[in-house]
Amino acid sequence: MAVALVACGGPEERKAKYRARGQQYIEAGNYPKARVALRNVLKIDPKDADAYYLFAQVEEKEKNWRNAVSLYQEVVQLVPDHTGALITLAKYYLEARLTEQVVSTADKVLAKDPQHPQANAL
Repeated sequence: MAVALVACGGPEERKAKYRARGQQYIEAGNYPKARVALRNVLKIDPKDADAYYLFAQVEEKEKNWRNAVSLYQEVVQLVPDHTGALITLAKYYLEARLTEQVVSTADKVLAKDPQHPQANAL
């Protein structure tokens, strides 16, 4: 029984360790290593929205805009009301002059928080 409990905690512990490393690498500006650490998180848990969000931020720092947008979209698929991802996507849509997407994305944020300053500005 104890072996089963240890085995259950293993992937979560590894995932937490990789995520912590990824955050440390991001803070240190080591984006290639952050990318590897976050990919390891996603291998363990392919539905980890926080890892996708961090990964998207890494892609932004590296100016990989298409990858960043794709990853932010993945975050929103997993967590439809993820404010950070929605606001960032709305900004990308605004830059691309995709007015309908800007409005619908901002509306999702405003449905959750009617006073959100960035969503109101969009």
